[in-house]
Amino acid sequence: MKYFALLTKLGENLLAQATALGTKIELTQMAVGDGGGKLPTPDTNQTKLIAEKRRAAINTLFIDDNNKNQIIAEQIIPEQEGGWWIREIGLFDKAGNLIAVANCPETYKPQLTEGSGRTQSIRMVLIVSHTESVTLKIDPSVVLATREYVNTEITVLDKKIDALSAQTKLDLNKKFDKANISGQKGNDNDKVPSLNLFTTETGKLANKADLNAGLERKLDKTGGGLKGDFGVLYLNSITGNQPLYMSFFDAASKLLGFIGRPDSKEDIALVNSLSGAVLRLTSGNRLTFNDFDVMTANNVTQTVGTSTTSVMSQKAVKEALENKINTTAIVQSTGTNQYSIMSQKSVSDALELKVNYSAIVQTTGQNQYSVMSQKSVTNSMLGIEQVWKDMLSERKSGTTYTNTTGKPISVSITQLGGMNIALEITVNGVLISNPSSTGTSRCFITFIVPSGGTYKVAHSGSDIINWSELR
Repeated sequence: MKYFALLTKLGENLLAQATALGTKIELTQMAVGDGGGKLPTPDTNQTKLIAEKRRAAINTLFIDDNNKNQIIAEQIIPEQEGGWWIREIGLFDKAGNLIAVANCPETYKPQLTEGSGRTQSIRMVLIVSHTESVTLKIDPSVVLATREYVNTEITVLDKKIDALSAQTKLDLNKKFDKANISGQKGNDNDKVPSLNLFTTETGKLANKADLNAGLERKLDKTGGGLKGDFGVLYLNSITGNQPLYMSFFDAASKLLGFIGRPDSKEDIALVNSLSGAVLRLTSGNRLTFNDFDVMTANNVTQTVGTSTTSVMSQKAVKEALENKINTTAIVQSTGTNQYSIMSQKSVSDALELKVNYSAIVQTTGQNQYSVMSQKSVTNSMLGIEQVWKDMLSERKSGTTYTNTTGKPISVSITQLGGMNIALEITVNGVLISNPSSTGTSRCFITFIVPSGGTYKVAHSGSDIINWSELR
């Protein structure tokens, strides 16, 4: 195998000792390195990495659900760290001993200052005979959580909340006994009144006697109107400024009756704000409030006019509006008449003529008379639903390849530094770039290949160490 992980001799001894004594190896850190510029081969005699670049706390350590003898250690490298290659991985215990070492496919970890960055997840899989002898000890304040870890924890928490909610509902149902609802008025401290009992008792609190007495004296039930030529409604105040009731008087200031006695603060505030107001029905059949006309049936006009004291009825307003609308001016087809309006049907027909759904295509093309759907426009854009893929093992220098993805792709090439190195990039048979160097720097180039286009990368000098495609 080209890539593998193994326990160091020191790690094997410590694991055997922990198994025999019933203790645990506490893994605390993971380190990554660049192998000194080339892919290393893990060695059981190693006590450190060949060229360590970063060492930090392990994020998670867990046993594989599909293989109980496999332990998986994971570390997250944040996007602001990098600027080096990752070719080797090491696991360390709390004493700093190298317990396990591994190599991995070469990958470059960029940092944000280079103009590109990503959060890198590093995993090492170990096969041990006694997984119970290995444990993880971390500082939660210095490690990052992966999306998978957070989703798992949220799922577990949701299940706990659902279980707790169900249990709480069950407990509440047990506490609530319908036998404790009283349908009769009483002084039992262990029962609650029913809705019917509550409504009945609160209804009795209204001062209906005063209200009925006032209405009986004021209203002429047989005639259907007010007694006398006019009446006066006056809001009385007996003690200070606090109104106590509303009383009715006739033309001779004779008390005809009164309504209510405000009990609540809201009622008192309302009556106090209206105290002294006078409501009159004059001999001219005009109803006024503090000498201002109040709308009555006699003030409602049934026709249009210029009266400033009457209001128009719904019937009069409707007829006035209908007189303004000339239905003969409504046309049923399109045209250039500036004095007519189009009906809903003609507008709809005109729009239908402009929209031909069969002309909407779902893919890219050269048709000048069709339009692209929202889906085809979105899918044809570079970067939409595409990911970077390492293609180094699948591509060869000097070979022509065709972009068959159905949308543009981006290709990124890196050639290792050395003397007289050069890259030759051809897209659709056209040479688009030919970078070279006579020093020790590396050659970098990124180019775009249209959908259905061909591309070829040829090089001389040092090897191509990175061939990635956004596809």
